[in-house]
Amino acid sequence: MGALIIIISLMLFLNFAFLKGTQKQMKETTREYVGDISLSVRSEEYSLTKVKKHLESGDYNDALKMIVSEYSMGNVNVISDAGYLSYASVKGYSEDHFHWMRNNVEWIEGGPIFKNHAQAVIERSMAEDLAVSAGDRIIMRYTTEDGAINTATYEINGIFIGNKYQHQNTVYVTLREAQNLGLVENNKINHLKIYLKDPEDELLLQRIVDKELKDFSDIAYISVWKWEPGKDLFSHIFQYGQIFIKILITLVSIVSLIILFFGIQNSFYLIFNKRANEISVLATYGMPFLKMYKMVFWETIILFLFGLSGGFVFSILSGEMLSGISMTHFSDEMVVVLGGPNLQFDFVLKDLVWVALFIFIVGLFSSLHSLRRYFKLEVREMTGGIR
Repeated sequence: MGALIIIISLMLFLNFAFLKGTQKQMKETTREYVGDISLSVRSEEYSLTKVKKHLESGDYNDALKMIVSEYSMGNVNVISDAGYLSYASVKGYSEDHFHWMRNNVEWIEGGPIFKNHAQAVIERSMAEDLAVSAGDRIIMRYTTEDGAINTATYEINGIFIGNKYQHQNTVYVTLREAQNLGLVENNKINHLKIYLKDPEDELLLQRIVDKELKDFSDIAYISVWKWEPGKDLFSHIFQYGQIFIKILITLVSIVSLIILFFGIQNSFYLIFNKRANEISVLATYGMPFLKMYKMVFWETIILFLFGLSGGFVFSILSGEMLSGISMTHFSDEMVVVLGGPNLQFDFVLKDLVWVALFIFIVGLFSSLHSLRRYFKLEVREMTGGIR
């Protein structure tokens, strides 16, 4: 019976840790992609270069971890030797972004190491569409708003595993290469991503938006994804995935508790049957049934504490073993379900206490119900026969 308690509590602990882990991973994934604060120009005639310089010399510069400059454009024709992708977007980033990618993105081939000639990195779904590998070349053709056509050849430097809702049909190049393809001046920046050293400091976040960025609201859209998560496509789709996961985990938890209830009830009834001689002797010598209840009650408490402790320890160990396993090798859709590329478990003490308490109450009720049924059906007959 102890093994049953360990297994059920292990499953329930992992279920709730998985829910918390996916939500935490979604926040981390979204933050890594859009930043704590993001700015986009209201019109292509504007540039955010002055905004970046202002932030770097502002009062809150020490609180900023990184400011990523970006120049992006859409409707770029991409041609490869093996395939053709009619539309894609190009995003040019400053070097600090590619330094981050080098350490935080899972690479299939190559990596973000840019040399003198034009290079690019792409997500694996796009690499499959183009049928290209690292070292192959692609041709990108961009038509500006003025009708000018610019064509450039890029070498695929790296292919990474990403989130298709954020990375698909996007070619990543250096900021300078994107500016050259767009036929714009070298200081042209149309997006900024701001990362804080302490992303949980809501007061600091509010101050930066209200004070440092207030004067630039006429040239840029300023957004904080945490304040409006539904506006981010990935976060929005993730909510639907979470509804499915919550329903599934709820069903699994209910079934597990039903199994726990009847399993413990039957196990205790069998245990009491095996202890029939002991119970009959105690009843013969005049031990009140209430005292027997108390004795079995404390035995049950010890058994459940042992089972819950074992389930907790094994759930932590299982979570550690499973965390970090990349599921994107099996399916890109798993990113939406998991909130990121990996299995993630977050054991929150408060939640674990509530889960343990609920398991304990269900198990205790089941054991005492079994004890009551045993005394009612067996002990009374036994004592009646003795008299």
